[in-house]
Amino acid sequence: MPLGQSVYFHRALRRFGVEHQFVVYPREGHSIQDRGHQLDLLGRTRAWFDRWLAG
Repeated sequence: MPLGQSVYFHRALRRFGVEHQFVVYPREGHSIQDRGHQLDLLGRTRAWFDRWLAG
């Protein structure tokens, strides 16, 4: 999703009070190439699973 569309989506979620995180990785496109950004994304994804799907 292009950044502009992501910003609009973020604004809509915020407007309706939807809990979310909006993260923009500099110099990245649709796929995340930078190792540090990949690790950050994996950490955020794991935290989401731990919070919402932990049994």
